[in-house]
Amino acid sequence: MPAFLALLATVAQATAPVDTLEEAWSTSRHEDEAFFRPVGAIVTDAEEVWVLDGGNSTIYVYDLAGTPVRTIGRRGGGPGEFVTPSPLLERGDSILVWDRRQQRVTFLDLAGDYLGSREVAVAPPSHGFVRTLRVRGDTTWIFTDNYPGDEPRDNESLSEIWRFVGRTLEGRRIFRGPGREIRIKRLSSWSSRHPAPFARAPFLEFLPDGGFLYGNSGYANFLRFDENLAPVDTIRLELPRLDVLPAERAAFSDSVRQALEADFSRGGVGPTYRERYRRELRPFLESMEFPEQHQAYLLVEVIDGLIWLSLPTPSTDRFHELRSYSLSDGTPTSRVFIPKWGTLIEFDPSPHGLILLEISREKDERRVAMFGSVSNPPGGSNDRSR
Repeated sequence: MPAFLALLATVAQATAPVDTLEEAWSTSRHEDEAFFRPVGAIVTDAEEVWVLDGGNSTIYVYDLAGTPVRTIGRRGGGPGEFVTPSPLLERGDSILVWDRRQQRVTFLDLAGDYLGSREVAVAPPSHGFVRTLRVRGDTTWIFTDNYPGDEPRDNESLSEIWRFVGRTLEGRRIFRGPGREIRIKRLSSWSSRHPAPFARAPFLEFLPDGGFLYGNSGYANFLRFDENLAPVDTIRLELPRLDVLPAERAAFSDSVRQALEADFSRGGVGPTYRERYRRELRPFLESMEFPEQHQAYLLVEVIDGLIWLSLPTPSTDRFHELRSYSLSDGTPTSRVFIPKWGTLIEFDPSPHGLILLEISREKDERRVAMFGSVSNPPGGSNDRSR
């Protein structure tokens, strides 16, 4: 990016509106029944909050004041029933629920009535989990991704796009950005590369024009593709830089050491050479070149022409930080701070309010919380101390 553009982006970020949202209501229960495993929460255009509980295979519906309204669905294989549902998506005037076990998409209207379903069997050689999907006419696009740490098969990508026309599969892989890497030097003639400890899983969101937005949370850039999977442009965001912590470096060193030792064990290397290798391993690991800082985000939502990001915050910080950027050119538009209860695992901003799904770090308890409208925040303050 030219220097003057970087300067303009920095100035725009500094002057973007900053708001601290106030909690309207929260719950970890529906009537007398505790949530078992909520996996998704959205604010619909009907001004209701839908919470998908994957453990109960049920959708719990609240009004904007937090009052329980009704439940939708139950566990089973019939119409409008689910086994392992996730995710929950609003697309126009309907709600889509993907069921991994049943390999089908269920369509509901905004009242929760069953509209129909479509079988889309994402089967081997696919691996991983459905992150998001989109339906246009008789075509279904599905993006799958492994959880971090899963090992792909030879010559396979961790991220894949699957295209179904009716029930006919036309799967096509997309690349997975490697995330940031750490280079390990050994002597002066040999080095290896390993994923950095802060490199996270890729993200993809299908766009209304049939294309999609793709990014890796270890980078600040998004790639935009058209509906034919051809790259269109790159959206560059200005994100705050985070220091690489000593604990991250130490944990990474341990993981590399264990991986290298495992490689030698599997290779049948004799005990004499293994002992000599262990003596050489320490200076080998000490030669790792870590960057001082990195840019990253945790969660992404694309809504109404804006890219919303959840940024990493220190565990001692009492707030989640969300930032929004223009989908057209990456211009910063707003910053929002939200009181932190636990680890943020999903959020959905809308003109009707912002819904969060969090998991407690101490109790492993999940809750849903509703906050004021993002388009007209009640706080209107950049004071995060209150």
